[in-house]
Amino acid sequence: QTDIHYAMPVRNMFYDVMSYESQIKAAYRSYEKEKDVKFTHEEFLSKWKQTDKLVPVITLVVNFSSDKWEAPKSLHEMIDFKDEAMKRFVPDYSIPVIDFASMTDEEINKFQTTIREVAECARYVTSPEILIDRMRKNDRYKGLDVTTAYVIENVLKTNINTEDYEAKEEVNMCRQMEEYLEGIKESGVEQGLQRGIQQGVQQGIQQGVQQGIHQGVQQGMSKVVEQMRKS
Repeated sequence: QTDIHYAMPVRNMFYDVMSYESQIKAAYRSYEKEKDVKFTHEEFLSKWKQTDKLVPVITLVVNFSSDKWEAPKSLHEMIDFKDEAMKRFVPDYSIPVIDFASMTDEEINKFQTTIREVAECARYVTSPEILIDRMRKNDRYKGLDVTTAYVIENVLKTNINTEDYEAKEEVNMCRQMEEYLEGIKESGVEQGLQRGIQQGVQQGIQQGVQQGIHQGVQQGMSKVVEQMRKS
């Protein structure tokens, strides 16, 4: 998730149910292809033999957002129980959440795969100067696989040029980020200059108008005084 989802328990529950339903259908289709497979009345109605077992489905929620996960982590948290006694009759459903924004540096460093770099980028997405410094100190950023580079680009929500990624086996994400931040700075300076020029022109026009009005008033008053003297 790159954004917090407040109904995630229900969403995950739906995904899991669909997966289990798919397993049941797949098992029944496999029986249809076999010969001499006998079903009891109940098994035929269920499309599931009494001895069949499901493969467990584990759906992890990975929060790539810079915001800490403060959304519900269970179905019960989403339900307004008017009577607490009702809870024991409503099956709960909890979701496992990996929340990078809440992790400490020590916890992030425990990751052995490139998940470490993804987690670090998610953790410091709002602090680009700190992130680029950490990238420079970690040589793994200089040779990331293309898939991880794509994930990091989405986590950071940048406009890094990824057109040539497919032609490479590794990506120097540190250099990519340095070029991206440099582009932001240059763009900011250029925009600042343009705004300064526009403001200067507007101020010049306003000052010119004010000076024109002032001069006009002075000239008008001078003519009035001169006419009074002549009269």
